[in-house]
Amino acid sequence: MLEFNSYPGLGLTGIIDNKKIIVGNLRIMNKMGVHGHPEKLIDVSVPGTPVYVSVENEIAGIFYISDTIGANSREAIKKLGEMNLKVFMVTGDNKETANIIAEQVGIKNVLSEVLPNNKAAIIKELQAKGNKVAMVGDGINDSPALAQADLGIAIGTGTDIAIETADITLIKNNLLGIVQAINLSRRTLRTIKQNLSGIHLQRNWDTNRCNWFIESNVCCCSNGFKLCKCSLQFPPVKTRKTLINLIL
Repeated sequence: MLEFNSYPGLGLTGIIDNKKIIVGNLRIMNKMGVHGHPEKLIDVSVPGTPVYVSVENEIAGIFYISDTIGANSREAIKKLGEMNLKVFMVTGDNKETANIIAEQVGIKNVLSEVLPNNKAAIIKELQAKGNKVAMVGDGINDSPALAQADLGIAIGTGTDIAIETADITLIKNNLLGIVQAINLSRRTLRTIKQNLSGIHLQRNWDTNRCNWFIESNVCCCSNGFKLCKCSLQFPPVKTRKTLINLIL
């Protein structure tokens, strides 16, 4: 192929046997002035996003592509909803294909026919409304959006640039890993807050004794904050339970 050109989110062009070839969606066909009303060739009974092929600016064919829905995708979306997280599907697929996939996995917020460079803009718009946004992606075109998001999550089977840009990489191609990562982060943060609250509550305790962590029973000695095992007598059980209830 000669004179190869790629148009992100649209398609590609090139020269084969001295003939101009265009492969892509309806937008690139219209942009290049292809004849033959390509939109009339769409068969709505066929699932997937239509991809057109033109030769010398005349429609020569059409085929359809679609993503395979992961086995655990619907379960993952359901669990994210139970965690009070709003899930959006942002895709370059046409509206019909995007809605079919969204319905199958249980996503209510769908943004279709989105160009790659507009994904980051959508995240910016959500952030401007005061939202904390996590982006999950695996393609080259997802990298700007992964960088823009407050939390970028890449799929381990994705492209190298997506993995490098993201904050977290899921080793397996399983969206339940997102649920596990968020749950782990929340539990870790909760434990940190509880421990810090325990230190604050015991500040006026006998200052000659070690500081103690309520949950772990591991104390933080005042001598250089060196972690150690401590045999000090903790406050009475009744008192400790009261402190724990105050924290929780």
